[in-house]
Amino acid sequence: MNIVIDFNKKYSVVDYLSWNDNIRRELIDGAVKLMSGINRWHNEASVGISEFFAKNFDRRKHKCYIFYAPFDVFLSDDTVVQPDFGIVCDLSKVSDNGVNGTPDFIVEILSPSSLKRDAYEKFSLYERFGVSEYWIINPREKSIVVFILQSDGKYDNGTPYDLNQNLEIPISIIEGLKIKVSDIFKE
Repeated sequence: MNIVIDFNKKYSVVDYLSWNDNIRRELIDGAVKLMSGINRWHNEASVGISEFFAKNFDRRKHKCYIFYAPFDVFLSDDTVVQPDFGIVCDLSKVSDNGVNGTPDFIVEILSPSSLKRDAYEKFSLYERFGVSEYWIINPREKSIVVFILQSDGKYDNGTPYDLNQNLEIPISIIEGLKIKVSDIFKE
């Protein structure tokens, strides 16, 4: 079935769910945003974070749900995103179709085509919807910037980490859980 999208039109989640063409896209405030394929750098960072959580996170103990892309996160009636990685600790938000509501933790892995969207558009979107912790991973630079939502509903200035420092990054929503930059970026 060939679906025609008018990029000047605003759409809803109902429209989004009717598109059964296997094309990866997001819906941000009603606007359709096509997603690009991943490259080697993106894939390596994705594998690194996935392996870490597979070895170090017990979802029964922490009572949280981990999800990996492609996985739909329904933030509102006109906004659906597919973060690269996320955690939601209110299990009532998890359904067969994805996460219905705001996750606690989201990671976006930059690629050249997603830099502007992840660093600016999604930053503002996740801040507006109250995502507690947002990580932007730059796999080419082997760096991570961690943003923590403050009591005023705004993200802090971000804490940068890189492979040269190889510091442990605390995951604020899971007490005691820390990840080293080298756990994500294998040399």
